[in-house]
Amino acid sequence: MHVCILTDFSLPSFVRIGILYARTFEELGWKVDHLPMGSETTKFTDRYDCVFQNVSGRNFRAIKNCKNIGLFVHEWSHYPTAWRSYLDDFDALWTTTQHCKTIAERSELKPSALWIPPVIDLEAHPQKNSYHTSTPLRFLYIGEWH
Repeated sequence: MHVCILTDFSLPSFVRIGILYARTFEELGWKVDHLPMGSETTKFTDRYDCVFQNVSGRNFRAIKNCKNIGLFVHEWSHYPTAWRSYLDDFDALWTTTQHCKTIAERSELKPSALWIPPVIDLEAHPQKNSYHTSTPLRFLYIGEWH
């Protein structure tokens, strides 16, 4: 599988999400090109099995003759009505959280929304074999104690 992730590189949080999905796909053995939004897309049909668009709402544009998946990471209460038509030609929306999935469903967007978050941590960590501490534990909390 050869996929492309088009990301709005002017938004650091979108870059981070793009990197996480790219690493996730690479772990699956997929070939991944992570490109900036605005890249020349006329040759994408022959090159990629799927194009993931990781951009802000007004920049979603389906690429003809490609499988288009929008990475929907908007944390609003609803998706703006004026931007809904930009997603009409997409095959699916992948969301990073259940909240984003709910927003997409509540906004009645045409493509189906699926909760498929990227893998956050791909490195192996050593197993903890002791919970004994040499000093008393201290806990920091912020907010009101209940």
